[in-house]
Amino acid sequence: MRSVLKIVLAWLLLSLSVGAAHAQVGCVPNPNDTADGSTQPFIKGCPLTAAGLNNALKRLSAASAMFDPRAYGAICSGADATVALQNAVDAAEVSGGEVVIPCPINIAGTVTISTGGIRLTGMGPASYPGQQDTPGPSVWPPTKGPAINCTGPGGAGCILISGAQGVDIGWINFGNPQPLPPPCPPTGPCNSWVPTVYPFVIATVANSGWQGLSLHNLTCTACSNFIDLEGTSDYHLFTATEITLRDIWCNVCLETGIRFHLIDNPLLVDHVDFVGQWNGNLPSLGYYQRTHLVAFDMQYLAAPQFANLNFWVAKTAMQVRNGTVTNNAIPGQPTITMAMSAGHFVNVMFNNSCQAVTMPDGNGTIAEFYFTDTHVWGDQSGFNCSAGKNMFDMPSNFVRLWMSQTGVAEADTFVNIGCGTPGVGGCPAGIAGGGSLARFFGIRADVYSKYTAGQAFIKMPTNVTLMLAGSDIVPASGGGNLLGPGLDGSQGYAAGLAVGGGGGVQARSSAASRVRPRRSFP
Repeated sequence: MRSVLKIVLAWLLLSLSVGAAHAQVGCVPNPNDTADGSTQPFIKGCPLTAAGLNNALKRLSAASAMFDPRAYGAICSGADATVALQNAVDAAEVSGGEVVIPCPINIAGTVTISTGGIRLTGMGPASYPGQQDTPGPSVWPPTKGPAINCTGPGGAGCILISGAQGVDIGWINFGNPQPLPPPCPPTGPCNSWVPTVYPFVIATVANSGWQGLSLHNLTCTACSNFIDLEGTSDYHLFTATEITLRDIWCNVCLETGIRFHLIDNPLLVDHVDFVGQWNGNLPSLGYYQRTHLVAFDMQYLAAPQFANLNFWVAKTAMQVRNGTVTNNAIPGQPTITMAMSAGHFVNVMFNNSCQAVTMPDGNGTIAEFYFTDTHVWGDQSGFNCSAGKNMFDMPSNFVRLWMSQTGVAEADTFVNIGCGTPGVGGCPAGIAGGGSLARFFGIRADVYSKYTAGQAFIKMPTNVTLMLAGSDIVPASGGGNLLGPGLDGSQGYAAGLAVGGGGGVQARSSAASRVRPRRSFP
């Protein structure tokens, strides 16, 4: 029955476009037709007016639980359709159902989903002709396909989820209109492009009780900010759980890809791809991303699970900060402060990003990571934004980092972990205690100290515990030692690290730990 209704709906949509463009001359009115399309619109006669077909669409939508914004006044590639899409969402929320986006529409305001139990879905693929042109220029907005062009530079966002429980958004191409990036000047910095900064395309309202959100098969072209997931600092309010993100493409994102803020488990993220087809041949775009884009902005995530991530060109792929929530589970511990607990990451590619993971608040950031099957590839463009930087920059005494099966290339320093003694050297005073832990198994590095001579592969103070095994680490010519001092000037060592053929020599000092070409760590 549902398939039949979809076929009938498609027939009506075709009739609307044909009837508007080719009115019959001298046709015989069908006596069973009414001006508003309320009875027997399928018997051959004069075409219904646009208003009549819209009314017929509304009735068919109600019967099929499919709601088309064109039935509420939206025009494909036409004027602002915010009110029309909001009315379609409101109608769907009455009984549940699908709001169908069959063609490109422009949204200048905010469309709010507040009740839930609905699906916002495209009628067609999450791609469109011209999207994958490489080198550019790529096309946005498209001329056909399910697309929402978010044109409003202010407000709370384009699609806003407030208190809704059970929302599914999929098979839609989103984007922001942007000026064309100009060519770079012959000399000097390539910083002449000034894009328009828009709010998030898909946003949630903090503390509103939303949960059960599924986002999948979505693209965002030339987007300032794509997805904002805002939870709550009050754990007595059950919100921001049961979240699934799957098959998400950012083509391209400029400021923030996805923000995760105060999110409890379960959070499941599978296949997020940051690509560069939209005018990716213009260096001024790449310069802007390398100086602005934070692909994942994370603050307080409880046991998230990530898989199949591809980060392409960013200032930092993952930025991690502490967040604080009230605690309703552990007696005597009224609050919990952390950045990430038990964060699992499988099959991750950091590709031409300036840095992979950063902690801008430094010491005191509390985070726990498990990386499996990871490749870290520094920026090898002409900008060389990885030069002199730590790919994993974790200058905190409260970090746990496990990594297995990792490739490293085109980088200076792989990991900087720990702060050391507060108030000594470059370790700021004020946060005492702690001692970070790092476990590395199966690392292949070729080569480190790529851009800056004398850089160590791992930098850490003495209060960091490191284990390194089964690895092959190669410095560039003039590269620094395997281990180098941390922020406070002290240098730790690798416990149980065998250098070259199982000789049992522990890397307790700079001289002992230097890795020469093609030495292995069994």
